[in-house]
Amino acid sequence: MSLTSFLQNKDVKDRFKEEFKKPKFIFKNKILAPPLSNNYSRIGTSFDYLLRFYIKYLNPDAITRDWISEISSSFLELIGIDSKIVKKAEKIIDNSKELYGKYIKDGKLSDELLVKIILLSKLDVIYRTKKYDENLINLDENRIDKRDIEDLKKLISIVNPNDFKAKNICLLNPTFGKGSVLVNGADADLIVDDCILEIKTIKNIKLDINHYYQLLGYYILSEIGSIDNVPKKTKIKIRKIGIYFSRYAYLLLLDLNEIIDRKSFPKFIEWFKERAEKEKENQFYSENIEPLPISLKNLLKKDEMLEKDTFGIKKYSFSFIKNTIILDFQYFSKSKLLNFKKNLKALGYEVSGKEERIGSSRNYSAQYFINNTKLE
Repeated sequence: MSLTSFLQNKDVKDRFKEEFKKPKFIFKNKILAPPLSNNYSRIGTSFDYLLRFYIKYLNPDAITRDWISEISSSFLELIGIDSKIVKKAEKIIDNSKELYGKYIKDGKLSDELLVKIILLSKLDVIYRTKKYDENLINLDENRIDKRDIEDLKKLISIVNPNDFKAKNICLLNPTFGKGSVLVNGADADLIVDDCILEIKTIKNIKLDINHYYQLLGYYILSEIGSIDNVPKKTKIKIRKIGIYFSRYAYLLLLDLNEIIDRKSFPKFIEWFKERAEKEKENQFYSENIEPLPISLKNLLKKDEMLEKDTFGIKKYSFSFIKNTIILDFQYFSKSKLLNFKKNLKALGYEVSGKEERIGSSRNYSAQYFINNTKLE
């Protein structure tokens, strides 16, 4: 389950339609950066990376998170992909980090960085789809379409820096505490001051209902939980949502006070939480057909990992991908997570993954990958 899949349910869409009116939006300006190839999805993900890199250059104090592509190399290794490909993925990430570090200091964009960004977008696909198909996701630099590099150059050249220069705070790929946990993880593209923003690199400009509900969904999650990684002394109140239509260099901003009925909204929040929790439970039993090994179940109970928070939201989730079990935990102490991982290894499980601090709190999240080939 994800926020996107949750919002596709008919009853959820109907409830959103009832609660939130869709603003009228008409835009007649011509496209400034038409697509140069048919690699629409790849360019979309690549430009997400490129724009966030640029925003970090504009806002040196912007708060960042690990890239999704960084997790992909560990995942490739666990699902048994050839070690040469795993090493290639690791090298791509290492080289990208080095070039990124230079770019956010001097702002000089090189073709080499653009090539690496396109490769990072391919690694993103591996993690999000939980599969690797060499015919579809080739990591060879020499096979990158040069038109895609030119497309990215044009897209970044038309960005108005004033649209993304923060006065107070900027967060890249922000998450929403307990709200994100509720939908098995959710992160927006960015927050600039009081606005949650999404980047859409699409040919036809319009306010798509799915994009509109997605942004409202992020706001709802921020209200249910909080915005992670915000410094304690910094106050942030989301007042707007927006979409940056990159091919038109147009930033659409929507005032939440003109969208939300503050009298009915608290009741809607409660409905959202209950409906999402129900969806989460249903998906757990329908998707995870293969039962967890007995020893793992017993350890989860013994180490008290099957907890719910004060709102009744589960702090854990499981999924199966080929020969790998993926365990997700949110809002645990680091010592508890490390103790659980140690006990897993003591039972003979092959485990990888890391713990990540949630904001400035003492709580941590973790995603552990367990090799399922040697389990009973």
